[in-house]
Amino acid sequence: MKDKLLLGKVLEYKEITSIESKELDVICLLINLLSLRTKKISNLERGILIDHIIMLLSLELNFCRRMKLFDAEVLLMNIMDELSG
Repeated sequence: MKDKLLLGKVLEYKEITSIESKELDVICLLINLLSLRTKKISNLERGILIDHIIMLLSLELNFCRRMKLFDAEVLLMNIMDELSG
């Protein structure tokens, strides 16, 4: 359930910024992989997926800072905090 909320926040970010990027598509794909119930994902695999998501979100965060998209920046930081905690 948490993964679906994260996906919703990423989609909200895309809507706020009106940005389409391969990185955002990959982030959405990785979050969907986290929520798969048909395959048992080990804690190690889950950690690796989360690390990749956080790395990609960091790139988006840098973009937001350069473009001064403050609302989007806060949203991304919240997503990263949820993934880290």
